Amino acid sequence: MALVDYLANRFVWKPAFTDEVLYEDFVQVCLRNGVVESTDLGNLAGTKNFLALWAITRLHGSVIKVADGHCATLYAGFANDARRLEVKVDLASEGWPKPVYAPICMFLTKISADDYCCSQLLQTHEPILWNNWTQAIELGIDGKLHVLT
Repeated sequence: MALVDYLANRFVWKPAFTDEVLYEDFVQVCLRNGVVESTDLGNLAGTKNFLALWAITRLHGSVIKVADGHCATLYAGFANDARRLEVKVDLASEGWPKPVYAPICMFLTKISADDYCCSQLLQTHEPILWNNWTQAIELGIDGKLHVLT
């Protein structure tokens, strides 16, 4: 297992999206559509974390069709050294004698899971796995991610 972990960590993955890119794109869309004026952009700054957390709730549990035609599930969580909230896509192998999982970070944030998750989502087994969160999640009125009940 140590060898597999070592080899797997030699790959450098760059997420397709970040909370920074999501916010910048959101601002541009708002400007282009006349929703806000450039003088009001300071008022939007407080929405950055909310926007990323909302995106995480929408992505988590979604299923997408990838290039080779098979389906892949998206999982939210914080299975990284910095415990930052992220969404990974499971690009598992199909047709091999044994399953090989390839969880790739698709959406990475700078948001600390410890600051923006309820205690139930923070309770994990060691090691923290990319697919620990199997339940639906929602953004609570306290601005934190919660298990949908």
